[in-house]
Amino acid sequence: MRKYVKKFVSFFITVVCLVSCSDHLRRPMQKIHITTDNKKIKVVSVDGRNLNDFSRGSRGYLIQRSNKPLAITLQVDSSQKTVYIQPRRTYGWLLNMNYLFSTKQSSEYYEGKRWRYPRKNYVETTENGIRRIRFPSENLGTVHPTISYSVPIFNLKTDMGRYFSGGVLGIQYGVDYFYHEHSFLSFAVGAATNVLPLPIDYFGNGYIERASTLYASIQNNNILIGNFDIGYGVNISRLFYTRITHGDTTNLDKSIKTTGVGLSFSAHYKITPNLKVGFLYHPNLLSLNSSPAFSYQHYMAVQCTFDLLSKRYSRKKANR
Repeated sequence: MRKYVKKFVSFFITVVCLVSCSDHLRRPMQKIHITTDNKKIKVVSVDGRNLNDFSRGSRGYLIQRSNKPLAITLQVDSSQKTVYIQPRRTYGWLLNMNYLFSTKQSSEYYEGKRWRYPRKNYVETTENGIRRIRFPSENLGTVHPTISYSVPIFNLKTDMGRYFSGGVLGIQYGVDYFYHEHSFLSFAVGAATNVLPLPIDYFGNGYIERASTLYASIQNNNILIGNFDIGYGVNISRLFYTRITHGDTTNLDKSIKTTGVGLSFSAHYKITPNLKVGFLYHPNLLSLNSSPAFSYQHYMAVQCTFDLLSKRYSRKKANR
């Protein structure tokens, strides 16, 4: 065991040293991209610099990092508008050995590395002019199939009290329908279990508890601040609880199946046009096949959702 720990520590130190000496963390510069699907949008200047100052063959704009908003002047037809890209604090400079062990005067060269601008910037026209967003807006009537991998968490009611458990296997198929550029309906069906698909031997007397679910849901989702979306709706689910005895001939196996209706909530953060991560919460409030009718159980999950037909960034650069 100590042998593997030493190898891991050596590998980690090597990676940190290579990163700390890299050119990426030594120069206070970065490249940004400005893309659009509108052929009428033209970039006039970036950071107050004429486009002649940038390389013609470059796929982006190399700019100085700063804690000040970056001004991008755009033109549509005969009108011009300036949009500002806000910088974000970054902590990659902490791995720069040249900065950490430099004098106070020489360290001023690296101050810009504390900030960075969003690398990808999509611009589009609106009723009020031009705006910059991270991801392109969706067209009304767009339909997107999705698939999600889930890490499930169960809270089930049993004849012996509550059963709390987590798992590693869950999958969900869904369809998103955009009825507004910032709102969409999602229809989903899924299944999850805490059963490990591994050959496991059990010794002694006791029992094995397992939980699973099958569900369908419909949600109304709203996109907030460009990257986040929250959803609310209803779900119908089938919850399975199984207790299997081993090494004990006195107790009997137990199986409880509950069909219920409840609410459905979700929150996701969009990382790329095709990938987002978040949480799913299904409280089961009304039981359709057991007594009492009103009984709380829930299924929760941490999800990675892949959009199979997401609108990717246009490869077309904004006209220069």
